[in-house]
Amino acid sequence: MIRVTAAFGLGLLAVAALGGPAGAQTAASTARTNFDRRHCADSPAEESIPACTRIIEAKGETAQVRAGALRNRAFHFHQAGELDRAIADYGAAIDLRLRAGETDARLYVDRGLAYAERGDDGRALADYGSAVAADPKLLAGYVNRAALFLKRGDRDAALADFSSAIALKADDSTLYVSRGALYIQRHEADRAIADESEAIRLDPTAAAAWRFRAAAYRAKSDDAQAQSDAAEAVRRDPRMAETYSDIGFSQQAAGEAAGAIAEFTKAITLNPRDARSLKARGDSYLAVGAPDAAIADYGQALVIDPGLTDAHNNRGVAYIGKAAWDLAIADFTAVLAQDPLNAGAHLNRSLALQSKGQDAAALADLDDALRLKPGTPQALLQRAAIYRGEGRVADALADLNAAVALSPTYADALRARGTIALDQDRYEAAIADMSQVIALHPRDAAAYRYRAIAYAALHDDARATRDDAAAQGLAPEQK
Repeated sequence: MIRVTAAFGLGLLAVAALGGPAGAQTAASTARTNFDRRHCADSPAEESIPACTRIIEAKGETAQVRAGALRNRAFHFHQAGELDRAIADYGAAIDLRLRAGETDARLYVDRGLAYAERGDDGRALADYGSAVAADPKLLAGYVNRAALFLKRGDRDAALADFSSAIALKADDSTLYVSRGALYIQRHEADRAIADESEAIRLDPTAAAAWRFRAAAYRAKSDDAQAQSDAAEAVRRDPRMAETYSDIGFSQQAAGEAAGAIAEFTKAITLNPRDARSLKARGDSYLAVGAPDAAIADYGQALVIDPGLTDAHNNRGVAYIGKAAWDLAIADFTAVLAQDPLNAGAHLNRSLALQSKGQDAAALADLDDALRLKPGTPQALLQRAAIYRGEGRVADALADLNAAVALSPTYADALRARGTIALDQDRYEAAIADMSQVIALHPRDAAAYRYRAIAYAALHDDARATRDDAAAQGLAPEQK
């Protein structure tokens, strides 16, 4: 979401270093020294590294010149992915500067970048902190530290750093884009819109600004403006896959699954490794009744990101729809291996287990689901079905009463409770529950049939006949 612009990357910082003490010459310089300084500063790695090494090892060179050579050599090591050697050279350059009574804040940024690439976030943050402490006007220190704070989930600290960066360079549109995107993550849509609007004013061609402003308007339910901005983002950069993905999510939220599929397909075409869009397209395929296509997308998403538990869960749901119980159970089990507190996965797995006749295991999952998320009506309904099958009618009735209390319009729970009342010869209660189901779903043939039985038991033949006829009219194949 947030990106550090190339202006703050290692390449520019290294070039900036070469323009200072690293290239300075003294009156006593020999031809070889001149050659080494020139190649250390301006040549490809295969020429620069040996030249820088000779300067570093030469006797009589000033600390500033040796520090510059160390930095330039570190740059090449960094570019080659030799992070330990780069970090060592940056550190040696920092020490030389400090012994000379000087501090080059840019060296801390460079070493911080290398630490961050190595995954040592703590040392990277410390170096960025040293950089801005040494030079409070060093933009790269704030921007790179903000990016690392975001990676660690510290949005408040990231926001403070982006704001400090903007205070230093208020005409940089990329800074507003980044801070605006952060405001979206903080659910501060109005501030996001303000920042992205300023980014657009500074650079109308900034596709990312149009994209993030569309997302902010979408968060405010201003769908018309969101669509307009998303279209402009696409016009500015037709190859920005994220914009098509965003449009897809908008259409998905609006219930336009077919349109969402088309947009996610565009995003995936541009970025075939976009696991998020693959998973989302799978959801839309599931919504339009194409479970095989959904399963294929979920599978691809999981190859790219095995930790995408939603893809496992939703693929499991698709497998339930195909009565592939074992495959469904395997997916829900994979979710629980990563997230043991996922009540939904326990609930979904219980469905597959119950369908396989493994009621004891299903009951254990339902107990876990209700322990993790008490008062889940669907879990109560499913557990009631198992209790009833085991002859624990009182327990089943208690769960159904609880489900209806939590969700008075839950037709499945009302119908199930009504059938228990019918079995217990509590015909008025059965009629009351079935009448509620019919009010909610006037084409529910089963509810008419059960109510007809209850009316017949009360010798209300006219109503029984009427309901039986209604049931036969809705489902004539059911006798």
